[in-house]
Amino acid sequence: MALRPVTRRSVADQVFDQVLDDVLDGELAVGEPLPRIAQTGLVEVR
Repeated sequence: MALRPVTRRSVADQVFDQVLDDVLDGELAVGEPLPRIAQTGLVEVR
């Protein structure tokens, strides 16, 4: 089994890619406001 290098990406880069994918897929229009945190299903942990 050959091991592949692990690439680490920041959360900001991951969010950017998700937003870009949504724009390219037509799920999010250019210039449309981003959804609020409550609508995204993200939970804040303190």
